[in-house]
Amino acid sequence: MKTKILIATLFLISAIGLVASFEEKKSYQEGVEVTVASWNVENLFDMKESGKEYEIYRPYHHGWVPEIMAAKVRNIARVIAELNATIIGLQEIESQEALDALTQELKRINAPYPYSLLAKGESTVHVALLSRLPIEESESIPINQQSQSRHILKVRVLVGGAPLTIFVNHWSSKRHPESSRHRYANALKKEISKLDPGEDYMILGDLNTNHDECRTLVDEARLNDTFGVVGLNHILATAPRCQPVTEKTLNNTTHYDLWYELPPDKRASHISGRHADSLDHILLPSSLYDDQGVSYIDNSFVRFDPPWLFRHGQIFRWQITKGGKGEHLGEGYSDHLPIIARFRSGRFQAVGEQPITLTDKNITIMKLYELPDGPIEATINEAVAIWQEGDRAIVKEENGRAIMVLGVDKQLTLGGVYKLHVKGLGTFHGLREVTAATIEETGLSKPITPLLLSTPLPDLTNGLFQNEVVASIEGELKRTTLTYGNGYTIKVYFKDKSLKPKSGRVRLTMVLVGYFDRPQLVVSRSEQIEWLGPLP
Repeated sequence: MKTKILIATLFLISAIGLVASFEEKKSYQEGVEVTVASWNVENLFDMKESGKEYEIYRPYHHGWVPEIMAAKVRNIARVIAELNATIIGLQEIESQEALDALTQELKRINAPYPYSLLAKGESTVHVALLSRLPIEESESIPINQQSQSRHILKVRVLVGGAPLTIFVNHWSSKRHPESSRHRYANALKKEISKLDPGEDYMILGDLNTNHDECRTLVDEARLNDTFGVVGLNHILATAPRCQPVTEKTLNNTTHYDLWYELPPDKRASHISGRHADSLDHILLPSSLYDDQGVSYIDNSFVRFDPPWLFRHGQIFRWQITKGGKGEHLGEGYSDHLPIIARFRSGRFQAVGEQPITLTDKNITIMKLYELPDGPIEATINEAVAIWQEGDRAIVKEENGRAIMVLGVDKQLTLGGVYKLHVKGLGTFHGLREVTAATIEETGLSKPITPLLLSTPLPDLTNGLFQNEVVASIEGELKRTTLTYGNGYTIKVYFKDKSLKPKSGRVRLTMVLVGYFDRPQLVVSRSEQIEWLGPLP
């Protein structure tokens, strides 16, 4: 009996613990957004001689003097201020004095970061972190006893009360073989294994590894001392078996590399000569794609690359004469570009689920053609109804474009002016559509004739004319191709095949310029067709 009571008590305690743990995870404010960035600033040194600095940064040698250091600090601060990230991981900071000089300059230019940390290791330069959120916990993680290893900085912050752990890295350069980067990857893997299941974290920094390194390492004899095994791709599992992990294939043993959100020609943060490398990374686990805690804001990853960070097609790095062995010139920024992504407290929403945020909610129909598919909150103030069939309608702005609206639950008055509250956008085989909307009557009306396309007609295969309504078009119909006007041709789609007339001269009225993989005229009723006679 005592045994049963003891078991029941332990079960109750365990259940209470699980509920408490669940409540703790849920006790945060949803919808709090933060931006997280990473940037290798290219050797921010102080003016204090330690004996460990690179020769080119020895105080009062090679032009490295207080005025030049101040210029470098100002330039780095300008980039960070423009980034405006909530948290930024930095690489290549020599000392606390150098980091303090940077935070003081950021404060001076009204871009303050009240919280900062440096992971002091055995190497010459170190990783650091700037934060506008209080730092709850931190740890400097050594790699091994090698004199030049750079510690990993582990930091914990709260995003709306939800915990987020960030690992800031700077792995060994490619002056060393791949095995040296394995040590960093293995150290990270060990630290990750200590986290609670489902804990939110991210890995960022200069990993000195391309996102697709597994494809090239096998051909680099100088680097390949690991039989083609790459620390990033295989140990951290961003591309097991050299197949990139996607958001859909991500699981609790793999990581998603945000470079894959950008087109291939943008996957580079370090450009030198003809070489473009994706050395800097933000890696995410599956826990940032679930329904609680902190989540990634889908497709928010960007490379920060304004024109002023480039010169002559190259990244405008910090300038030193004689190929980096001469004198400091006091201009330039870094040989790396920053990368940045956005996160929020609350559930993950894939693109197509989250509303598009617009600065101005009152926009034009033209703007609707420029926005991605998905939920949206926007209003077209004066949308004139010019066509309707069942629950589909076409509305148009004066001197503007027309668009299809689906799911219209009432009969619109042609020429009636409506306020269109757009809730969703979609594209069907190239045809732009408003997939969800509410329509508010204004009591106004306008003649629709000036809003219809009429003779002389332009080339209707120009995509700008999709969703327009043609008042009347006359030409030679051969099967389903209409030749009209100045020798233009366009396909005609008959919704009911029985409507299709024999080849000849025809006149079509009030026909829609649709789009199904290509522009086409849409005929749905017999009264829209008039046969004028056989072809000559």
